[in-house]
Amino acid sequence: MHSLAGFRNAFPDIRVTVEDLVAEGDRVVVRWSFCGTQRGEVLGVAPTGRRVTVTGMIFYRISEGGISEYWGSWDRMGLLQQLDARRSRKRIAEANAPAQSSVGSSHL
Repeated sequence: MHSLAGFRNAFPDIRVTVEDLVAEGDRVVVRWSFCGTQRGEVLGVAPTGRRVTVTGMIFYRISEGGISEYWGSWDRMGLLQQLDARRSRKRIAEANAPAQSSVGSSHL
């Protein structure tokens, strides 16, 4: 669950802020943050009622007037730490692995 809709379910009071937006050539970079209170399951962690702040970046490549690809990274480990998730090393490593997607998926 890494879609904006999924995060809205887990954090119904989510507030996303664009911290920086930079465009050069065929690339656009967005540095963002979100804060919210966990009211639903996220990354296998049951609702805690904790308020969290998470940061990330997403890179877009633009061609033919649209987004041709995008990839990004966000602080999954920081989220898990703020939720005080007691997880095995393997699950934490899997949650902290870099994300790469093709067009068609939804990202924060």
